[in-house]
Amino acid sequence: MSLPAGFHAKNGRPATRWRVIDLIERHRPRLDVTLLRKENALPKVRLRVA
Repeated sequence: MSLPAGFHAKNGRPATRWRVIDLIERHRPRLDVTLLRKENALPKVRLRVA
């Protein structure tokens, strides 16, 4: 599958979206996440606009 402009689920056609989801499911990626309350972050991080 070629996605020269990248992929974002909300912008993609439904057929493309389902194909990407199928590919992700077959690869079974591992996602590691760290969550931090923004008020506990460093000042430079707190100033970032999301």
